[in-house]
Amino acid sequence: MLTDIFKRDVSVIRIGAGSYQNFVWVNGTETNLIIRANVQPTPAEIMLTLPEGYRTKDSFILYTNTQLFTSEDNQNNPDIVLLYGKRFFVTKVEIWQNTILAHYEIVVVKEESDVN
Repeated sequence: MLTDIFKRDVSVIRIGAGSYQNFVWVNGTETNLIIRANVQPTPAEIMLTLPEGYRTKDSFILYTNTQLFTSEDNQNNPDIVLLYGKRFFVTKVEIWQNTILAHYEIVVVKEESDVN
C-alpha cells in the first residue's frame, strides 16, 4: 500500500489487566506487539495540549492503523512503545476513522528513568 512506504516496524509492550492477589496488586501478563507506524517529532502546539508534567519530556507522534491504549483505556497500564532504545508510554490517542485514510494519531512520552 502506498501509505505504508513511510511506516516502519515499532515494538509495543501491552500489559494485561491486573488484579489483587492476597491484598497485593499484580500486573497482568505482558504481550509484545510489532506495529507499523510513521514516527514524527511532536509539534509544539500538540505539546501544549499535554498535561503540564509531560511538556518538557521527549515525545513523538505515531500515525498507525493499530489502536494503542492510554492508562485510562487499560486500567492504569498504558501501552509502552520502544523507540530509539528508550521506553515511551501512550499518553493521548486521537481516532481518525472518518476519512479515506483511517488511522490513529498517538502521542507517546518518554518514561522517567529510575534514579535508584
